[in-house]
Amino acid sequence: MPKPTNIFSHLCIAMASRKLKCDRKRAHSIMAGEYYLTVKGRKATRTYCRQCAREVLAFAGSQLSELRTLLENDSNLFLAGLYNDEGDVKDGKKRHPPPMAGRISRSLE
Repeated sequence: MPKPTNIFSHLCIAMASRKLKCDRKRAHSIMAGEYYLTVKGRKATRTYCRQCAREVLAFAGSQLSELRTLLENDSNLFLAGLYNDEGDVKDGKKRHPPPMAGRISRSLE
């Protein structure tokens, strides 16, 4: 059985070696020796103080719960308005339809 993919590989907790600024609220400082959240993106690495990191992770947790709920039943993807009847995402970008797209769209009629 293949190993599950780590979707959080771009997140880590690090200890500041020097004073840093929080990227969420510039007034917040991260002092040398304090732990902070690092989010590595394609172009930049964002740093968050412990206070802001809690808020960022809480928001990400609620998004993850919502995704988990949607995936419990494939028809929820259509009911949530994420896909149209052809299995395309509503934002116009062409993506692969969910696995049950054909059967779900017919059952909703």
